[in-house]
Amino acid sequence: MANNEGLTGSFPSYNMSNVLWQLVLSDTRISVYLENDFISKLKSLEYMLLHNCDIRRTNVALLGNLTQLRMLDLSNNNLRGEIPSSFENLSNLDSLYLFSNLFNGTLPSFLFTLLSLGYLDLHNNHFIGNISEFQHHSFEYLDLSNNHLHGSIPSLIFKQEYLEVLILASNNKLTGEISYSMCILRIFLYFGHQKFL
Repeated sequence: MANNEGLTGSFPSYNMSNVLWQLVLSDTRISVYLENDFISKLKSLEYMLLHNCDIRRTNVALLGNLTQLRMLDLSNNNLRGEIPSSFENLSNLDSLYLFSNLFNGTLPSFLFTLLSLGYLDLHNNHFIGNISEFQHHSFEYLDLSNNHLHGSIPSLIFKQEYLEVLILASNNKLTGEISYSMCILRIFLYFGHQKFL
């Protein structure tokens, strides 16, 4: 039902099949209530795509119970608060898109320990603080731009075996040293007006 901006109504929170594995309502005006009676029926869900949706009465922390999730897209929904610690339970997640919201606080360190996570897009939020040191080696795409991050970039970020896109520009005040030897040629680096040597 995605990409139907004129589609309205309310997604039912009852009579849901517990074998539903994909929910895609992006770019619709269908009301979605992220509450316990709704989430509890989605234990088999692997793909939840709610980009630019009409999310109401939201308890984002409940999504941490959907441990089969592989892709979660909640981007462009005016969601606020910190990324809930329950997301640490999403060990099968390979793609997380939370961009263009009002999330704040520091970047949770557990996001950099989810070994399956290859695509992480948090741009255009209100995150503050440093980028945590991490040993994660599965990132292919990482966008932390247009936040309020500061400090130096962890050197290990340039040793990601599969990293192809790294975007850190706009509003961030990151520092550090970038050398040619730290960058793999296939990586697209976009730092914008950052203070790098």
